[in-house]
Amino acid sequence: MTPDEARAFADNGLGHWGGGRVRHLVANRENAVFEVTLHDGRRAALRLHRAGYQTDAAIRSELVWTEGLAQGGFPCPVPLRTEDGGLLARPAFGPRASLVTWIDAAPISEMTNGSTETQCRLYHALGKRIADLHRLSDMLDLPADFQRHRWDIDGLTGDAPLWGPFWNNPSLSPDESRTLRRAGAAVRDRLLSQDWDCGLIHADLLQENVLGTADHL
Repeated sequence: MTPDEARAFADNGLGHWGGGRVRHLVANRENAVFEVTLHDGRRAALRLHRAGYQTDAAIRSELVWTEGLAQGGFPCPVPLRTEDGGLLARPAFGPRASLVTWIDAAPISEMTNGSTETQCRLYHALGKRIADLHRLSDMLDLPADFQRHRWDIDGLTGDAPLWGPFWNNPSLSPDESRTLRRAGAAVRDRLLSQDWDCGLIHADLLQENVLGTADHL
């Protein structure tokens, strides 16, 4: 969607939370994300979810998960429920919308010029944060209809991987494609030979998706 279209949809979607002011477009990739100010003065991030990218159930499940994380003390954006108590708004026109609390911090990608000591401290802190996320996620009582992508053994190495048959990439030569098929089979055999616990993970841990400083993420 164009920025003008996205803003019109954002103005409309924000009404499900009692209205407010759409300030500016933050990102327009998988979702269009706006910084907004609610009618009570709070800052928040309004997300317009790209049609067809995820199901309503998957989006709602992500929000249920992050709501549970926040209630357990994990530092993440907190989903804000609509006036009728829902996590996901379905406007009369335009994409689905969700709203989360604003985190007033820069992405850690802006810290890449720090000293080696600073970088080591940063990524040690990030590892601890993600370990906390895994532990807390395993403790959550999630609803029966919870739905997210499964990066399990079949999702990674099955005949129909989650993001498609990587061995059919058109840039590959026949020999390269066969090599990838053999590598995938070897990885699958190795994984199947062990016991694995499958739980919730971040799955998109880019520097741009982590906000804060080396001391607090």
